[in-house]
Amino acid sequence: MNPYKHFYKHQKSFELLDKIKITPWHWISLSILVACADFINSATIQFPILYILPISLASWSGNRNQALALAIVLPCIRLIFHMIWDVPWLITDTIINVLIRIAVFLMFAYLISFAKELRILKGFLHVCGYCGRIKNDNGSWISPQEYIVNHSEAMLSHGICPDCVPKFQNNSVT
Repeated sequence: MNPYKHFYKHQKSFELLDKIKITPWHWISLSILVACADFINSATIQFPILYILPISLASWSGNRNQALALAIVLPCIRLIFHMIWDVPWLITDTIINVLIRIAVFLMFAYLISFAKELRILKGFLHVCGYCGRIKNDNGSWISPQEYIVNHSEAMLSHGICPDCVPKFQNNSVT
């Protein structure tokens, strides 16, 4: 049994999210939609969990600062709604709830962007013992550099390590 089976199942959903080009208009539109739904449901029915959706999209698309801003702005919109509604609780209760939501949403936005950075290269790689090439998902063998560029956000630069400098100098003379 493969111990990474559970990981690979989630890896596929992450790859699907990566294939979709998420623009700021996606999470801005979703934020407006969630805020409108929250306003329509009035003060008694609260769905603060829905605010996680636009924050997650913004954070996953690489807009960590915008996701953090959403994590602050969306609960503050709820505070503005309190001014409009006639609610049976005190404004201090609402402010405390807003501060708690801001803290939770900030942590969530940061963790989502951090999770995207961590998940890049994990699992088993099939490496040729002779030439060092890596077998990709299509079954073809590619160079390690090509694999890293295709499966991560890393950019490669080339140089010569101190152990190889003497070998390089010896080969260039002959």
